[in-house]
Amino acid sequence: MHDKNFGLKSYLRIHNAIRRDLERLENKAARLTNPGSVDLAKLQQWFDFYWDMVESHHKGEDRGAFPMLAKIDTEFASRVPVLTFDHHEIDRIVDEIQAEFHGLRETQPGEETRTRYRLLVGLLKLLQQKLGEHLVREEAAFIPAIARNFSLEQQATIEEKMYRSMPDAYLAMMVPWTLQYLDAEEKHSTLEGFSARFRYLYNVSWQKRFDRLTFSFNA
Repeated sequence: MHDKNFGLKSYLRIHNAIRRDLERLENKAARLTNPGSVDLAKLQQWFDFYWDMVESHHKGEDRGAFPMLAKIDTEFASRVPVLTFDHHEIDRIVDEIQAEFHGLRETQPGEETRTRYRLLVGLLKLLQQKLGEHLVREEAAFIPAIARNFSLEQQATIEEKMYRSMPDAYLAMMVPWTLQYLDAEEKHSTLEGFSARFRYLYNVSWQKRFDRLTFSFNA
């Protein structure tokens, strides 16, 4: 969903990465019909990284963005219980996925391992479905509410404060994680919009750290 009066581009980039990274991960898991311990370890590393990104985003919404907006917009406030329920449901599925990864590490190769792996792939598909449905609901509520209540200039200030509030360790991963799903023109435009400090850190450190991490589970 897009609105010309909505200017929180980082929000849209994160949602794009949430969708596309899980799609890639689930597709890779589905192709590995009989993975060995190394393949499973790489999948779990990728999933753990992915969930760190998503969970941090959800916590920021639950503790900051949603309560702030609900105080000033009754229409959005009426949607918050459903969005919060979605987050809890997604957490439950993630707990099941993490339990299956743990179980697979403890199970000897054989029919039980293959059965557990099929269950893991099914849970990843379910997570993709539930997250996709949630993001559609959230965007339908959040984007119009922000556009109704804040000018584009105010939204730019909010976005700047949001970046300043994020831990450096999270930013170092979140920024290149979201930028990887932009085309070259969008990526260049986004980097030009960052502060000189952010561009410097991205070019000399963040992208290199991200590439090293993702190579370890995509190789």
